[in-house]
Amino acid sequence: MINESIQLTNLDPRIVKFQQTILNKYATANQTALKGQIVITGSSTVEIFPIEALQTKLQLKHKIYNRGIRAMTTADELAHMDTLIFELQPSILFLQIGANDMSFNLPEETMMHNYDQIMTLIATSCRIRRSILWPIIQSTPLPTLIPLMIPIRMLRNIELMR
Repeated sequence: MINESIQLTNLDPRIVKFQQTILNKYATANQTALKGQIVITGSSTVEIFPIEALQTKLQLKHKIYNRGIRAMTTADELAHMDTLIFELQPSILFLQIGANDMSFNLPEETMMHNYDQIMTLIATSCRIRRSILWPIIQSTPLPTLIPLMIPIRMLRNIELMR
């Protein structure tokens, strides 16, 4: 899957069709998903994140739904928030998006405007108890790998608070 991600995310025209296939899969799965659970959404870092293993290891009370799609930008997240977030009515949301905006050299103003719209829609459309936007650390050679440890710690802490 990683090699396929590398090939497809190099602005390959097939990526849009591939992303739509994943979105369709998520839309179908959302129809039978439990509401009020944990949702993690973002780009390829989220898509390939081993959610099932994490859930088993941490023995969480809530189901975690992975809604990551490779090569997603903030504009893509904004365009597909119904499928990626709202249909699931999460009580806890992890949002990791923006690395591809930087990789594709999109203007920072565009990314920040999209973030603002995303956060506004989340605030006005969801009854989320906790929303976590974890950072992208651009100064490292692999900017999206370091933040993967953050949600693991947060999930443990959230479960302890219940």
